[in-house]
Amino acid sequence: MKNYKELKVENDLKQLLIGSLLGDGCYCSVGGTTKNMCLSIAHSEKQKEYLEYKHSILSRYELASPIVQYKVNNSRYSRELTGFRFKSRLHPIFTNIRTHYYDSDGHKRVFREFVEDIDAIGLAIWYMDDGYVTKNSCVFSTCSFTVEEQQILAEILLRKFDLHFNVGVMDNSMYLQARDFAKFVEIVKPYVIPSMQYKLITYSKRGSV
Repeated sequence: MKNYKELKVENDLKQLLIGSLLGDGCYCSVGGTTKNMCLSIAHSEKQKEYLEYKHSILSRYELASPIVQYKVNNSRYSRELTGFRFKSRLHPIFTNIRTHYYDSDGHKRVFREFVEDIDAIGLAIWYMDDGYVTKNSCVFSTCSFTVEEQQILAEILLRKFDLHFNVGVMDNSMYLQARDFAKFVEIVKPYVIPSMQYKLITYSKRGSV
């Protein structure tokens, strides 16, 4: 049996794990007879810097594998699109998340005991993954979670950051109340990479920037 390196999980890795569970990361098998799982991350060419940011965190723990380029055909576009992705090295830490925080159908689920450790870094990662601005505020795309799970998330964000979210409105996403957007920006801005800073400017303000 392979001996896996004992990890001392610092906060940067913890927040990447939380943000990836809530956002775009996939904890999955690489197939075959392997027992442990990996964290699979993929982004478009425009988000390559963001992919490299995540890769750098995993690299500090010797968990990153090489980044590879791939092509994809999408019926929405008339040209072939370029993306970048990598799968982490196999490790029990990813297996534990897959085992405890995915359901039997392979869907991510929200459990308070894991998510409640989120801090400003994890919030920024989640937002860079699945958030977008509106005219006066921002939205987290949480349609893969139940309304009850979104309510858990909203309660945690209110308690930890004093941010008020409306849950399950319209398309089953989480809407930040406009009065809190400036506060939200202040919290996450130090951890939002340069190429993602546009997500911190609402549509109503872009003409004045």
